[in-house]
Amino acid sequence: MKQDILNGVLSYGEDNVLGLGLNEGEIGVVLVGGLSPICPLAENGFSIKINAATEIIDISKMNVVNKKYLEPTSGKGTVKIMPVLSKMLSMIHRVDYSIENERGNVLVNTGYVDKKYEDEVLDILKECFKSKTLISDRIGFEVKENLLIINTLCSSTIDGILIKCGIPVMPYYGGILEIAKNRFIDIIAYEGTSLDPHEVFFNKVDGKNTILSGVRKVPMASQENLINVVDKLGWTGLYKIGKPNNDICGVKVEKNMLGFVSFGGVNPFAIIKNNNIPIEILALHDTMEYSKLIHLKELI
Repeated sequence: MKQDILNGVLSYGEDNVLGLGLNEGEIGVVLVGGLSPICPLAENGFSIKINAATEIIDISKMNVVNKKYLEPTSGKGTVKIMPVLSKMLSMIHRVDYSIENERGNVLVNTGYVDKKYEDEVLDILKECFKSKTLISDRIGFEVKENLLIINTLCSSTIDGILIKCGIPVMPYYGGILEIAKNRFIDIIAYEGTSLDPHEVFFNKVDGKNTILSGVRKVPMASQENLINVVDKLGWTGLYKIGKPNNDICGVKVEKNMLGFVSFGGVNPFAIIKNNNIPIEILALHDTMEYSKLIHLKELI
């Protein structure tokens, strides 16, 4: 700490550093992000092209900027930060959907749109239905005063159904899937972020060439059961099942495991926003009774 010539250390400590928990025997150090000085420009609407960590420069050739000295602290955070994986696992176990009865609780995302865009929104949902980028063929659609309230199935619903059928599923990564090349171009580990990756990448997909998607992994011994349950379920949200001990869509999967890719439930919302329709979203928002959702054919 005494040799911190860049003066970039915010905090340090054991057990808990600014709310982030540590394992026993670990020491955490919180550093100032190198892009921090650029953030106020972006927040004030300036157009900025950023290429992070692309060059190595001799520090002695950089300009010296006077700034307030940062005094590192060893204080603990009052709010404990948890990875989004914890929330996902908690929500997944609330799913009790029955494939045979087509009834039970499912997880939904919620979008709020001004009623004046109703025709445009229905056209977009129709295209999503045709392109099979929805998790299933049912959604929630309600008009309340001047708002359209849209519920789409969250992809974690599939995880909950598989777990209910005895298949141990672990959410792995969320990111952007490039359909034409069958590969992920950006991913974030669910275990390594407190934010939902699909909310992070929400403004970076078009819903056609690039799709918000997630990678899950299961033990290879579950392969046959996984395929049978997916076939029986008949939903379109599961994009691809990989082979044991093989990468899937460019994402590495550990030995004795296999991965599968499912589309994100907020893709219709991303397409709505790409059509310049203002929308407020709540991802992995709540549970709903599946039988109360509407078949898209009834809307379009």
